[in-house]
Amino acid sequence: MATTMANAPIRLLTAHSLATIARERTVALLALLFLVLVVVAAYLGWSATSTVNAIYLRSAEYMAAQGQPIPTNPVLDTSPLALLRNMATYVSLIGALAAIVVGHQLVAGDRKAGTMPLLGTRPLRSLDLAVAKALALVVAIAALVLFAAAINTATFLVLPKFQLDASGWARLAGFYGTSALYLLVFGFLGMWFGASARSETVGLLIPVTVWLTLTFVLPQ
Repeated sequence: MATTMANAPIRLLTAHSLATIARERTVALLALLFLVLVVVAAYLGWSATSTVNAIYLRSAEYMAAQGQPIPTNPVLDTSPLALLRNMATYVSLIGALAAIVVGHQLVAGDRKAGTMPLLGTRPLRSLDLAVAKALALVVAIAALVLFAAAINTATFLVLPKFQLDASGWARLAGFYGTSALYLLVFGFLGMWFGASARSETVGLLIPVTVWLTLTFVLPQ
């Protein structure tokens, strides 16, 4: 009972934080863009692979009619995971940016709404507030990653030509586990600078600059 009562403020603060970022248009737009790109990535991967397969089948039919040897199908020579070749790009670009904005808004939203001074008058420990914000970030990132994973899983389940074996499913799960950790790093970065910077603009600009450097400058 004591543990439940002690965790009640954390649960309430987590729910409040999630409700706050859900009302932010920038967060909603970036999250929607990321989710749309997940669907687009699945479609583009299926479309490109199906086109290659169709070209091969027509070529194989012609070569058979000419009595020429038929090479192996290039689609079968590659992993079905090639359908999702664009997902890594979308995660590192839009996903990371969305995570930064979510983490930043978890702190900046309270500042803008004027609830941070009110929270300071409550009998709350700083640790409770920090844990609640961290949990809200984890829940938000997990929702994005789980949606993307569900779309990709459905893609392989409804396309009988592109079935994954146990190793393929393990690699897909590993990819999304790594993606979640990757997004959390940027989310906590946005939260940290959102809380420590004196200006809301600076608090968002610094993690975005780090993201731009890691994504576009260092790979060059």
